[in-house]
Amino acid sequence: MLSENIRRMRNERGLSQEELARRLHVVRQTISKWEQGLSVPDAQMLLRLAEELEVSVPMLLGEGNDSQEKREEAEQKTVQELAATLGKINDALAQQEEKRRKRWHILCLALLVILGLYTVYLAAGFFYSRHMMAMLQADQASIGIIGGSDGPTQILVAAGSVQGINVFLLAVLIGALVVGLIKTRRK
Repeated sequence: MLSENIRRMRNERGLSQEELARRLHVVRQTISKWEQGLSVPDAQMLLRLAEELEVSVPMLLGEGNDSQEKREEAEQKTVQELAATLGKINDALAQQEEKRRKRWHILCLALLVILGLYTVYLAAGFFYSRHMMAMLQADQASIGIIGGSDGPTQILVAAGSVQGINVFLLAVLIGALVVGLIKTRRK
């Protein structure tokens, strides 16, 4: 295991046996014997070897988590954990968006009902004022008359002039609310 690790880690760092031997102040044959499993470095040399290969001694001895297979498993596990975390975040964002959509939908519905009732109120007032004007015209005795040199002048007072603008504005608001309801409906 140590011999395989020395060879693999040396190759991963792009070092030749000669280069590693020069850095450790040993001959190339020593490195070759370690990689063939014919000999092992002593404790002091093992520390220097791990330092040159930029790994820990347990990893060099194969006790660490430095094998290619273990690294790939760890990377795969990390990717899976990341995917699961991103899935949870995506679900949470979707739930927030659904709550926001429902709030807007309910608000649009409530405003539509309120404006609908107000429209009925205005229409009733409009028809009532028209009815009252018709009654006033039919009953001459209840109309105020101001005398003048050219004869009597009748004055009719009606509250229907502003209602036309109110009905138009209500129609625009109701149209906007209908569009809001369509945009916030569940797809």
